[in-house]
Amino acid sequence: MHPLLIPYALLTALFVLHFHQRDRRVGSAGVAVVAVAMLALLSAAMVLRPARGDSGRYYEHFLHVRSLDFSGMMQYERMDPLFKLLNWLVGQLGQSSELFFSAAFVLFVGVIIWAFHRLLGARQAAALFMCYAAYPFFITYGANGLRQGLALACMLMALVQFNRGNMRSGALWLLPMPFWHGGSLLGATVVALYVLMLRYVPRAQQRWRIVGILYAASVMLSVTGLNEALLGRLPDIIDLEARHQGYFLSPDELGTVYQTGFRLDFTLFSLTPLFSALLLRHRGEMFSFRASGWWLSIYLALNCIFHLFSFAPYSDRFSAYSWFLMPLVLFMQIRASGNPWLRSAFIVCVAAVNIIMLQFYTGNSIRPPEWW
Repeated sequence: MHPLLIPYALLTALFVLHFHQRDRRVGSAGVAVVAVAMLALLSAAMVLRPARGDSGRYYEHFLHVRSLDFSGMMQYERMDPLFKLLNWLVGQLGQSSELFFSAAFVLFVGVIIWAFHRLLGARQAAALFMCYAAYPFFITYGANGLRQGLALACMLMALVQFNRGNMRSGALWLLPMPFWHGGSLLGATVVALYVLMLRYVPRAQQRWRIVGILYAASVMLSVTGLNEALLGRLPDIIDLEARHQGYFLSPDELGTVYQTGFRLDFTLFSLTPLFSALLLRHRGEMFSFRASGWWLSIYLALNCIFHLFSFAPYSDRFSAYSWFLMPLVLFMQIRASGNPWLRSAFIVCVAAVNIIMLQFYTGNSIRPPEWW
């Protein structure tokens, strides 16, 4: 049994009880308190986890960067200058893994919660955070994929700002993405093109036609294998860093076992928000760009990245740009339906799934400390 399972399950049960509290003020306060307690639990687990695997490699990088002077740090490698700067600044305060992990996680989760609050307000932001609490793409990128995790947090805030009509603020949040994680230039480019489409294509029907055609084309390229023929030669055209060139090698060349190419299971999972929108289309404006349709359309646009690079080893990392948004998209759809029964069923189902995920999947990214 995972060490966090019992306290996590208890907090989840309290969340469900408070969410269904008839007194709205009491319920809102209860949900907020439980969300804060859950955040404290996850933060402690993230900070105290042993520096092994990807976490260990990040920690070794941190120790090296902190030993350099500022000039040496700036000249060290070409990689991700904002992440490198974060390592150096934190390193001036100490060298413990707890200090490094806490700084990265506080920045990651702080931006995400801020984005939720800007979009939904305090009560619903707390409820949405509880939906994310054991979601694999939240835990994985908060614990192991630190560089991409920080880029995803910036992307989320940028999308919230764009959704609220704050174009300048959205652009300022989008701009740092590639500087946290070079590969996130893909996600930033798709978001920028999506915002341009919204500006120059005024009619919702035309927007959906563009998104639908591009999505269908990306899936067909993946099914036929033409995506590899078109994009597999990028290293010959673009000067990629050595760490990015691995995505264009075969699993055998990397010495790993990974199923590349079109994945029906991944595709069906990716389509979950679209299926739910079709099921709920008579209960609310599921495809309206004034409601949850805005989030569904950007989700589908970002999911094209996964299909275009399905030939690459660890292609699920390309899916992170869309899958990271899935709980938010589903939450917005349930919210737009205005149906209390559906809202209740969604919260209960997500709570149960998160407990199961923590025990059998997500918990692998949150290992107990050595003294446990």
